[in-house]
Amino acid sequence: MSLLHFADFLAAARAVNLPSIRSEFHTDYPKFKLIEDIANANKHFVLDRGSRKGLSATDMAVGPAAPFTDGTYFDDDTSFTDDPDVVRVEFNGEIIDVVHLCTECLTYLETKA
Repeated sequence: MSLLHFADFLAAARAVNLPSIRSEFHTDYPKFKLIEDIANANKHFVLDRGSRKGLSATDMAVGPAAPFTDGTYFDDDTSFTDDPDVVRVEFNGEIIDVVHLCTECLTYLETKA
């Protein structure tokens, strides 16, 4: 949720409108749309718009972290047995390691501060 609302704070700090900041984020870091979708699904329980329409808070679960440094899983959606548990999103056949996504997004946002 904090990563989503960083855009609001940056818009205020730059004295520009929020849509221009979001557009910049979407261009520079396309996964920011995923951050928005996950945050809004948690906030509103179910997304009723966008490319992940139907994403729900119930699609969030705890499971093994992504085994690869780019946040991806093996082809069969598994990980190493000794990987730590993280919050994951499982939606439309895709598994997203939320901890990895948030860390990656934070690294991007640090370039904007």
